[in-house]
Amino acid sequence: MELMKFSDALTSIMDAVARRLEEEKMEGQYHTLLSVEQIVRADRSRPQPRTPALWIQPLTATPSHERRTKACVWSQQIQITSLVKSQDPEEGYRTATVLAADAQSAVLKDRTLGCLGFVQDVRAGNFEPSGPDFQRNDLFASLAIVEVHFVILEHNP
Repeated sequence: MELMKFSDALTSIMDAVARRLEEEKMEGQYHTLLSVEQIVRADRSRPQPRTPALWIQPLTATPSHERRTKACVWSQQIQITSLVKSQDPEEGYRTATVLAADAQSAVLKDRTLGCLGFVQDVRAGNFEPSGPDFQRNDLFASLAIVEVHFVILEHNP
């Protein structure tokens, strides 16, 4: 458990998720990640990534009040969206779905996100395969959620 501000913990988690995806892209275990042009943090970019891309966005963080200590126990959802352009809908749907699934698996490969001391576990969350609801013209998407469970002592300066 570390003494830190919640905003610093969130920044560290987002950095670690992006770093894991970049590392896996370089290692090549997940072949679909090799094709990724850009890994984008939604909190630091403009919404026009080069495709194929992975879009990483923090969602709702939920505190747990199970313990009776000064520690803050959190569950932070991170959404990983794959974005793929294709003129062939069948290929677009399939590629977007596989890319999001592989990205989720790559993040789950290290359940501590690179040994961040305050991270207790990383688990799979919801997954939405690509389909007509996730298509706009020749752009296809699929959504994967990872849930990061961590404990911090809130730092109040």
